[in-house]
Amino acid sequence: MENNSQKPSNSAQLARIAAMAAVGLSGGLVLAKSWAWMQGGSAALLASLVDSVIDALISFTNYLAIRYAHRPADHDHRFGHGKAEGIAALAQSAFIAGSCVFVLLEAIRLLQAPKAVGAVDFGIWVLVAASLATLALTRYQAYAAKVSHSLAVEADAAHYTGDVAVNGGVIISLLAGKYLGWLWIDPVVALVVAGWLLYSARLIGVKAINMLLDRELEDDTRAKIFSIIAGTKGVEGLHDLRTRRSGPRVMMSFDIEVDSGLSMVAAHDIAQEVEQNLLANYPNAEVMIHIDPKGGDITDSRHKQLHDFHVR
Repeated sequence: MENNSQKPSNSAQLARIAAMAAVGLSGGLVLAKSWAWMQGGSAALLASLVDSVIDALISFTNYLAIRYAHRPADHDHRFGHGKAEGIAALAQSAFIAGSCVFVLLEAIRLLQAPKAVGAVDFGIWVLVAASLATLALTRYQAYAAKVSHSLAVEADAAHYTGDVAVNGGVIISLLAGKYLGWLWIDPVVALVVAGWLLYSARLIGVKAINMLLDRELEDDTRAKIFSIIAGTKGVEGLHDLRTRRSGPRVMMSFDIEVDSGLSMVAAHDIAQEVEQNLLANYPNAEVMIHIDPKGGDITDSRHKQLHDFHVR
């Protein structure tokens, strides 16, 4: 996770704008590709159209999920609403996988009886324009995902980046069919696109499941968090570090050990400094700290659950 000095409110706004931009672009691409496909009947272009339909539905779902995920904690959801992004991403993954069945069936049908594609030039111009617009969107999405740490925006950016490669493959298939007479390449490219979509669905699904099951953050991120805590003046030990992601937020809890002779106020001040040091690097984090005297009893309920790996 990168260092990020943006305020959480600004991060949420960036994520929402990225989601709205994706909804607008994907809707326009659906209309343009639908027209091009009806003119020419290309299976590869149909696969690209299905991809854009999926994009539109995903982007709209993301927009709703991001709005909900950034709502503050309330009486019924005291840990916030961040996991709405994980639920949305998991639903997206399932929808993408299901939509691939339609593309696969159409590609297999055309492999058995290949046919020439019409309106090739028009289709190519639509795909070129779509690729340029998508590239512009992915640059903004990458920035928004880096700042907001939004899984929904990150998943959208990854999928739209793949769309550029998909469009390139479809363009090649249209050109090969028109100038080389390779009628078989159109359904073959459609099969490749379907394979790419399934791969994207798997990546999104894994990240969503990791969030929903409270998987620990990456090792390098945990090592950095550990270093920040241990490097704070007055901290003489720490254990039971636990981390997880909830939408755009990072949740972390741990125990610090301080000099047993310190007053409660002095020990609290050390904990406050630890928290500020962490928030300087992870402004969207929620930090929970338990204070233990150095060399004292650390066999609390959390420690008992983590006895095999409590040091870090």
